[in-house]
Amino acid sequence: MSVALKNPLASLEQLEVTISRRDGISEELEEDLRHLGAELIQSAGILLKLPQVAMATAQVLFQRFFYMASLKEFGIVKAYTMKDMAIAAEMQILRKLGFIVHVQLPYNLMINYLRILGLEEHRAITRRAWNYLNDGLRTTIYVTHEPSTIACAAIWLACLEESVKLPTDLGKEWWLLFDVDSVHFKNAAAHIKRLYYRKLDKANLPLYKLSNEQS
Repeated sequence: MSVALKNPLASLEQLEVTISRRDGISEELEEDLRHLGAELIQSAGILLKLPQVAMATAQVLFQRFFYMASLKEFGIVKAYTMKDMAIAAEMQILRKLGFIVHVQLPYNLMINYLRILGLEEHRAITRRAWNYLNDGLRTTIYVTHEPSTIACAAIWLACLEESVKLPTDLGKEWWLLFDVDSVHFKNAAAHIKRLYYRKLDKANLPLYKLSNEQS
């Protein structure tokens, strides 16, 4: 018998005022640095020819870590280049995460949901939904929403793009099949779509430990 472990999600308190924001980092800068960090992980994974599951898990743990630690204390590039301190860095991450490093990803759920909806043969929707799941890794939705909610968000966006209507009759709404709240999956979808309308200005991001700015 297999037991699926639930992903630990960020609390309302952690979302309202993150540790980084308490350290003086603006909400906009934190969002950009999270985005950049996830991109660095994805790029490194591609260079190392790692499977997508490994890259996705690393990106989720990255997002989770910075709800427990400050970007001012742990700079992205600083940690990224500390090859000789890999073990020490790993222990820092494990301690901050409380040694909880399991990650349930929504990819299989998304495929199963498409099958239930009779859309598993619709290649364009499958491809778009898969891409939305990948893009979502550059946001915080994997630590603020359940995998089922994220899967529904990706499917909804893909169907909108392909002009495919899903059941929405009262009491027979498609998302009820998966025990998901429409407000929640639409919120996750909005976070994904925000990526496409907000350009990441990498040239002006502080790519070092922020506390050393004045030194």
